[in-house]
Amino acid sequence: MHQWLKKIYDKSDVPVAAQACIVLIFASASVFTVDSFGDTIDASHQGWQSSEMYFKKAESLLAKETGPPRLESVQARFAAVQYLLASSRPNKGLFTFGTMIQLMQAVGIHRRRSSGTSPLDSITIEIHRRLFWCAFTMDKYLSIIMGRMPLLHIDETNQTLPMVVNDEDLTSDGIRQQSSITGRDCLLHATLALVEIGIILAKASQEQHRLPTTTDRSHVEAAVRRSGEIRDWHSKLTPILSGAIHSSSLIPCFRRQHSVLTLARLHAIMFITRPLLLRDLSVGLPATEAQQYRDQLRACIFAARDAIEMINGSARYRVLYPAFWFSQYIAFSAISIIHIYIIQQSRQRIPTDLFTTNSTESTTMNSKSLFQLALEGQGHLAEAGVKSAPVWRYSPILEGLSAETGRCTASQVTATHESRASVAQTAQMSVAANQHHSMPNSNNNREPASAPDHFAIPSFELDAMWMNGHESLFDDLIADNMDNNNLTMDFWPQFDNLPIGCGFQ
Repeated sequence: MHQWLKKIYDKSDVPVAAQACIVLIFASASVFTVDSFGDTIDASHQGWQSSEMYFKKAESLLAKETGPPRLESVQARFAAVQYLLASSRPNKGLFTFGTMIQLMQAVGIHRRRSSGTSPLDSITIEIHRRLFWCAFTMDKYLSIIMGRMPLLHIDETNQTLPMVVNDEDLTSDGIRQQSSITGRDCLLHATLALVEIGIILAKASQEQHRLPTTTDRSHVEAAVRRSGEIRDWHSKLTPILSGAIHSSSLIPCFRRQHSVLTLARLHAIMFITRPLLLRDLSVGLPATEAQQYRDQLRACIFAARDAIEMINGSARYRVLYPAFWFSQYIAFSAISIIHIYIIQQSRQRIPTDLFTTNSTESTTMNSKSLFQLALEGQGHLAEAGVKSAPVWRYSPILEGLSAETGRCTASQVTATHESRASVAQTAQMSVAANQHHSMPNSNNNREPASAPDHFAIPSFELDAMWMNGHESLFDDLIADNMDNNNLTMDFWPQFDNLPIGCGFQ
């Protein structure tokens, strides 16, 4: 990259794809800024304008590219996908990603090459590895979030995993000798860990597509098996990534890596265990199977709660939430899990004594506390919806679920109206904090700024859009997904990718 940039400044000949890579790095960098605490936060309006200018320039450069595809061609498209996802254009990002996959296969990046038998040097071979596995991981998340078939399959590649080595320790001849110091922290540990949990997620996704034709017993067995793999994965993380060292004690780059991996782990747990929320557990089950269900359901709700709390904290202080596209989907998934858990529990399909181990659990994990936490998360998600296309799809679905959840709480008459008012009020305060950047006080604590006088969030008339003729959005969603009084495994993929509906047509 430095060599390309130097040649550009020297007005030397640089391939247009390489030029586009440089410009796209500028575009992605412009959507972030750094606060006084060293955290990466969402950029100002001017930063987004600058980033769009860079992106348009990169698009014009790539349109001029001719000749056979090169490594730079793939790198530029991958950078473009990252920018499009961060700037809330997932469909265009998905189309660009498909083009990138075709170019990647044409270049042969999905095939293993060793430095001894390849004309490529060690740096290029390592770039191939990193690029392929980053694309593989993104493919898994895009397929889940957008309901598309994955484009890459682990049994169709023999590419090796990236080496755990920092860039400065990698030369064209191999790894510097001094980089092998025992216990040295490396930035690539997080990349490799994200790839590994992506592989677990890919296996779980394939299993869930096959499981509707199997027995209910297979569902819980699959959840137990994949949950064990996640625990093993987590136990192998380095202290700075596993949470053994509190994130506030880490330097910013490791703090960001810790946050991303934590969100990835929580999402994987939710994805693996949430199908069990659909089972009617009021019927008698063998003792061993019943305990497995209880353990996995507890893990699911704990993960959803932890994800919402983590994202709420990130959103309150504008740390990566608006631009980190994946956190918005995790928030949607976690909030919907909480709502469906409360609804299913109120209908006596899930045991009401899952969280009675101790008094603290009983207080923090009861329906009222979880409901309020979910409403706070919805408020932050509504804030992101001001400039986020996916959130415009998530918000009406979650509002309908929260209305149903409100009816399931003790105050059945007023809960629905209070829930909507709470969502709107939380969103108002959140956007106020985003518009009027909070300043650190004398105790180095961050405080949200006060709300502006005028603010309007998008209004979704659910009674007309979703619930016309139906008492419950949840009942409407499950109408075609019932099998022997149990929701089928097809429910969650359909729910994740639920269209906006006739109200917007």
